[in-house]
Amino acid sequence: MGAAKTHLAGNLSLPGNLFGDLGRESGLHDSLADHLDRMHTHVHSVAGSVHDLGQSVATAKNDYEYDEHEFGETFRRILG
Repeated sequence: MGAAKTHLAGNLSLPGNLFGDLGRESGLHDSLADHLDRMHTHVHSVAGSVHDLGQSVATAKNDYEYDEHEFGETFRRILG
């Protein structure tokens, strides 16, 4: 497990006495814990999307460079 993932996972839980008894009784504690869990999931989703985008850009760059090389080779053959 990476350091960032460990750090995030370690900060998902809230101390039971964070808001006292009133926080538990009113549902504030559970509501905040649920929100933190959803945000954690969202961060991982965005990170995955950014990673996928990076891979797509790298693939497009490689395709472009290959096409440019092939065009250059064809042009050189035509010119003799």
